[in-house]
Amino acid sequence: MKRRMCTLLALLLIFASTAVYAAEDIQSRLNLPATYKQKASDPYGMELNVTLPSDYQSNLKTFSLSFLVDKTIHIDKATFTGGLTDNDYRLMSTKTDSTKQEIVTLVIPDVKALASRDFTLKMSGKFKKGVKNVDQVTMSYVIATVDKQGKNHSVQKDVTGDTGKGAPVAPSGKKSTVDPIAEGANTLTGTAVARAGVRVYRGKTLIGRGLADNDGRFSVVINPQPVGTALRFLFTTKAGEEEVMATVAGGADAQSPAYSGDKKKIDDYLRVLTSVNMHGREKVEQLQVNAAVATGQFILAKEDAGMTDIANAENSLTEAMKVARPPFVTGYPNGTFKPKKAMTRAEVSSVIARMESGNKPVAGYTSFKDVDDSQWFAASVGFMEKRGFISGYKDGSFKPHQSITRAEFARILAAYAGLEPTEGNSFTDVKKNHWAKGYIGAVGQAGIMTGNGKGRFNPSAKITRQEVCAALNKALERKPDKDFLDTYGNNPFKDVNKKMWSYYDILEATGQPQ
Repeated sequence: MKRRMCTLLALLLIFASTAVYAAEDIQSRLNLPATYKQKASDPYGMELNVTLPSDYQSNLKTFSLSFLVDKTIHIDKATFTGGLTDNDYRLMSTKTDSTKQEIVTLVIPDVKALASRDFTLKMSGKFKKGVKNVDQVTMSYVIATVDKQGKNHSVQKDVTGDTGKGAPVAPSGKKSTVDPIAEGANTLTGTAVARAGVRVYRGKTLIGRGLADNDGRFSVVINPQPVGTALRFLFTTKAGEEEVMATVAGGADAQSPAYSGDKKKIDDYLRVLTSVNMHGREKVEQLQVNAAVATGQFILAKEDAGMTDIANAENSLTEAMKVARPPFVTGYPNGTFKPKKAMTRAEVSSVIARMESGNKPVAGYTSFKDVDDSQWFAASVGFMEKRGFISGYKDGSFKPHQSITRAEFARILAAYAGLEPTEGNSFTDVKKNHWAKGYIGAVGQAGIMTGNGKGRFNPSAKITRQEVCAALNKALERKPDKDFLDTYGNNPFKDVNKKMWSYYDILEATGQPQ
């Protein structure tokens, strides 16, 4: 989704806070405007510039960015500038479940589509209703990549904007305090100078930041820390900085301890989800997938994510996987898939209609004389006929129970994929006057149907269920991730095994894992 930046370009000229980071050899620069006593509806704009390494096309596969916006700001527009078409990237906005902060997510499934290693994400918005006297904002973002070996790398960065008029002066004798910290607490509170900046460190690691209100009270949200952890609070005023130490104590309010295991499942799910092409899908589906990706990336980058955070992220990614990779073929009640069984014209119509409608019920009346409205496939055939994906025979029949040939399937697949018939054809057994020559050439050139490896297409052969799975996976750009399917997938079919060439295509087509 592309959006245009419509306001605040002038603010970009007075940006006072600039941070440059290098992570996995990726450079990023976030420009934030200075703030001073901002109030509701005041405009706000920012710009994030990214530079990939010079060899990005040979080393990187996917790129994604999740940008967590300060809780006081609402984003109206986000614009990607980098020479990509709408099909080459996803740019969406969603909200976190807990803090309701906005997350802007950018996903580039294939970085090879980038003509340049430099690109920019511009965002503009305004301060939210009820906000007043804001002198400082904090933005966080996670950059995540998947390399050509399938490994996921991510890093989280926090950037705080400068105040336009400087921090307040601490009254003589005023001391900052920190309220007792119970085990499992995720919000730290206390008192400080009014409008003082508050930063919380565990050792040298910044784990949270905030701003005291006009009464001097502050609250900082962090990940729960283990009992006995020493935290350093740094309070900043115009007069200087004040340091206060506090320790996490045991208590009845204890929550989940810090998660000590790895985050392999999150890493694996992110690798697959960021490679899925969501272009053309319903907005609510795109939002759900992007929200899960953003959450997973933040959890993956955190050093001390709690078990609850890990579990919630895994659940979100699991549900998002079902949305991003729905099954389009099913097995039989007796536990078989029958991979070598020929498919009928009715069955293929049902499968393509299910894919085109997003697994939603379809409705449609057909003109074919041998398709009765009471038949299970009638609506699918009507749906397909209306869209021009199928055609019948000269006598007005459709022959729904007849096995479909590879040539007939090529014609349907070309229509579904939006491919125009071509003049060229590389298959030796497809004659120049063959009725499906142009469609066969189109799906062959697109790489979504292949021959037998000997230059033959076998246009009159009956297409099998396993061949349909392989072709439709390619049409949907769903390349089976073997490691992912081996780890999380489940083969429910007693007539399908790893020795078969179609094993992973069948698991992908049936929506594994489920």
